[in-house]
Amino acid sequence: MTTPKVEFVAGWQGLPGWLADVEGESLQAAVRSTSGAIVELGTWAGRSLLCLAAARDLAQQYDRPLVSFDSYPEASQAQEAAAGDMALTPAEAKSLSNVACAWFCLKNVFRFYSDALAGAEEYRKHPQLAAHRIGCLYIDDHHTGERLIAEIEAWEPLLADECEVLIHDFPHEPYGLEAAVDRFMLDHPEWVMVEQR
Repeated sequence: MTTPKVEFVAGWQGLPGWLADVEGESLQAAVRSTSGAIVELGTWAGRSLLCLAAARDLAQQYDRPLVSFDSYPEASQAQEAAAGDMALTPAEAKSLSNVACAWFCLKNVFRFYSDALAGAEEYRKHPQLAAHRIGCLYIDDHHTGERLIAEIEAWEPLLADECEVLIHDFPHEPYGLEAAVDRFMLDHPEWVMVEQR
């Protein structure tokens, strides 16, 4: 296992992770085009969290809560996929994401080290978050179709009317996310697929 390269001066791109630049641009566009809280399910080392924060802070929308959920389980898909320059244990990934938040002096950020599926109830009961509808929901969690749909259904009551839901690794065949979303869309005609990459 090698130590991952971290370059805070490079911003979110300086952290290890699987979020490509074009995906980061999509995340930032969603932040710019929405209002309300920004919620991320699956944070790992903080690359996407900092990407979301950069868009929010550049727009000087510091009043928008930025919320992340990750339980950092052992033997997770993220840990199994980590290799070479991105090899991290869950504890190291958690520490790195915390250091990154401190390094960039992020304000109005709420970190939860718990399961994203149960997180909807934590969000609903949190005194500083309960009044904030979610304008941008980014899901990069367990990468199974069944789990993805369960998370969407758990978080749906908290979403703003004009919310954007972004799903990482959506078209990657081994995960089956695309088929699960297709089934979800058939059952939920009120939802609109805006873009698929």
